[in-house]
Amino acid sequence: MWAVARRAGLVLAILMLAGAAASGALDRGLDRVDGPLAPDATRAALHRVQLRAAEAYVTARALGRVVAVASSATVNAGVAVGGSLDVGRVLDPIDKLLDSFSDVMMASLVAVTAQLILLDMFDATALSWLLPAGLVVLAVAVAGRLGPHGRARRVASVLILAAVLGKVALPVAVSVTEALSARFLQHRAEMAAGVVDATRAEVAAAEAAAGEPSRAWYDPRRLTDQLGALSPNDFAARADRAVDAILTWMTVFILETMVMPLGIGGAVVILARAAVRRVVTVVP
Repeated sequence: MWAVARRAGLVLAILMLAGAAASGALDRGLDRVDGPLAPDATRAALHRVQLRAAEAYVTARALGRVVAVASSATVNAGVAVGGSLDVGRVLDPIDKLLDSFSDVMMASLVAVTAQLILLDMFDATALSWLLPAGLVVLAVAVAGRLGPHGRARRVASVLILAAVLGKVALPVAVSVTEALSARFLQHRAEMAAGVVDATRAEVAAAEAAAGEPSRAWYDPRRLTDQLGALSPNDFAARADRAVDAILTWMTVFILETMVMPLGIGGAVVILARAAVRRVVTVVP
C-alpha cells in the first residue's frame, strides 16, 4: 500500500512539474534565479560579439581600400629614406590576407546570427514543449511500472535531454566563451586592432599628402614627411607587424565565435546526457 501511494505521489509530482513547465512558470523562475544564463543576457553577449565583428570587418575593408591604391606604386625615396621602396611588394601580403580576414568576419557574423536564431527557437520550445512532453512520458512509465531501460524511458530521456540542452547549452557556451575571451583574447584583439588601424592611417596619410591619392606615393619628400623618414626596411617591418596583427585578429574571432562555443557546448551535452540518463533510469 505504501509503495502504491509513493508511486502515485511521484507521478503527481512529475505531472505538476510538467504543468509548471507548460505554463511557462518554470522558465520564468529559472530566468530570475540565474540571470547570466537568461535569454536576454545571452542575446546581449551575442550582440556584443556581433558588434565587434562588424567593427573589425569595417576596419579591414578600410585598410583594404587604401592598400589597393598604394600597392601599385613604387617610391624612389632617395638617400633620405635609404633607397627605393616597392610598395606593392611590401603591401601584397596584407592585401592577400585581407580577403581571408573579410571571409572570417563574415563567417563569424553568420555564426553569431545563427546562435541568436537558435537561442530564440530553444527559448520558445525547450521548457514549454519538450520538457512537459518528456515528463508526461516519464510519468506514464512510472505509473505503468515500465522498466528503467524500456522504450518509454528512452523517449522520456531524449525529450528531457533536448529540453535541458535547449535551455542551458547555448547560454552556458556563450557565457563561458565571453568570460574566457575577456580573460585571454580581448587584449590581443585590441592590440591587433590598434596595429591595423595605425597601418591604415599611415598608408592613407601618405596617399593624401599631395592631395592626389594616386600620385602621393611617387613623391619621396611627401613620403618622408608622412612616415617620418622611414627606411624601406622600417616600412616593411611595419607591414609585417600588420600581417601578424591581422592573423591574430582572425584567430580571436574564429575561437570566439566558432571553436570555443562548439567545444563548450559539446562538453555541456556530454555532462547533461549523463545526468539526465541517470535521473530517468533511477526514478522507480
